[in-house]
Amino acid sequence: DTVHRSTFDIERFKANDYFGHMSKLLNDIGINGVNSQLVRETNVMYNGLVQMLTNLYGVDNKYTKHIKTETTGSVSLPSIENLRKTLKEAVDSNRLIK
Repeated sequence: DTVHRSTFDIERFKANDYFGHMSKLLNDIGINGVNSQLVRETNVMYNGLVQMLTNLYGVDNKYTKHIKTETTGSVSLPSIENLRKTLKEAVDSNRLIK
């Protein structure tokens, strides 16, 4: 250790702080009641599986295509006006909601 090392160290954070921050971010975008630790563990397992299949069979293979999505297409979302109209029609046509 040198005298100058402390200025470059990044302070470690606790797992609870990390998962709490992740839960807050998910809540901010409207995703409530999700176990952030399970999300992290699942993501780590998914990335490990993709990496293992890529190492075994190469980048372009049929096995990774089953679990890895293609992002070449663009996503188009309806306008808020059309979304409101669609929701209003669906609510108006449902007798239970009236």
